[in-house]
Amino acid sequence: MTTPMDAKKPVMTAPETRNRLVGGAALLGIGLLVLASQVLRDEAIARYVPLALGAIFLVAGVLTRHGGLLVPGGILTRLGVGVGIVAQPLAATSELTTGAVVLLSLGGGFVLVTVSCLLVCRELTWWPLIPGGILTLTGGQMLAGDAGTRGLELLSRVRFARLGPALLGGKGPQEALLPLAAPLR
Repeated sequence: MTTPMDAKKPVMTAPETRNRLVGGAALLGIGLLVLASQVLRDEAIARYVPLALGAIFLVAGVLTRHGGLLVPGGILTRLGVGVGIVAQPLAATSELTTGAVVLLSLGGGFVLVTVSCLLVCRELTWWPLIPGGILTLTGGQMLAGDAGTRGLELLSRVRFARLGPALLGGKGPQEALLPLAAPLR
C-alpha cells in the first residue's frame, strides 16, 4: 500500500546515482588533496596539486560523460605537467624557457579538452582550440627565439588574414577554419 508521502519521492535513475557517487568521490579526493598539502606543507606535494586536481576532474568527466568536468580536467592536468617539468628537469634553465614550457603545456591542455570531449561525449567542442592555439603558438615562438618571431609574424599576416573574412562572412567554425588549411597561393 502506497502512501501520499511515497508518491512525492523522486525516483533516481542509474545515471543520476552514478553521477552523485562520482561527484561525492571527486569532492572527497579534492578535500583530501588540499588537506594533505596543508598539513604536510611539502613543496613537492604542492607542485603536483594541479596535476592531481586535473586527474580527478578528468576521471569524473569520463565516468559521468559530462563535458563540463573535462574542461578543468584537461587544463589543470596539462598545467600540472608543465609545472612538474619546470620544477624538476628544467629547473636550471632560463625563465624564458620555463615560461615557454608552461605555455606549451597549458595550450596542450586546451587541445586536450577538445579531444577528450570528442572521445567521451561524442561532440566537437571547438572553442578550446582558440586559446590553446594562441598559447601553443606563443610558447613555440618563445622557444624558437627570433626565428619563431619571424615565423609567427608571417603566419599571422597570411593565414589569419584569410580567417577573419570567413568568420565575418557568417560561416560556422568548421567552415571558417578551412582557409587556414588551404594552400597558400
